[in-house]
Amino acid sequence: SRVATRSAFLERLRVRGRQTRERAMVVVGDLTDEQLAWRPTPVAHSIAFTLWHMARTEDGFQNDVHQRGTVWANGGFAAKWGYPEKGVGTGWDDERAASLPMPGKERLLEYVRAVFAACDEAADKLDDALLNETRASGFLGKDGIVGEVLLGSITHGNRCLGEMEYIKGLQGMRGTATY
Repeated sequence: SRVATRSAFLERLRVRGRQTRERAMVVVGDLTDEQLAWRPTPVAHSIAFTLWHMARTEDGFQNDVHQRGTVWANGGFAAKWGYPEKGVGTGWDDERAASLPMPGKERLLEYVRAVFAACDEAADKLDDALLNETRASGFLGKDGIVGEVLLGSITHGNRCLGEMEYIKGLQGMRGTATY
């Protein structure tokens, strides 16, 4: 059993990743199924799609750290939602993404909460040695250091957060989740 050594910088990264996930939940907390599904144009993403896409990507991050499979696959979410088992939600053009039916809020949040909890657990596991370890990465689609995966996760999560905040604002609500 190795002794965890965590720099102040790594601690800040862990906090920022968790904060992004918490803010995403604040954005969607008061929304209805209709507001989650609303799209400003026929090919624009909905908040529901963006949150799901964010969670699918975060699921890759936690799997790269834990190396025990994704919440998506382990929880059988593709079958529960009637989706194909592989290749859903990332790397799609906007029209194809817009055509994917999203589940209702509660079913969506069941998956998102499970992923975000696994991400928090993965981030808590990080130490300076693991941060610099090279692994095969589903998140990156190639070998990479775990720190690169962590930075990619935080960057991607914040892009999705901003997109969800903006779409909420377009619906006439306060979009920002910052506090």
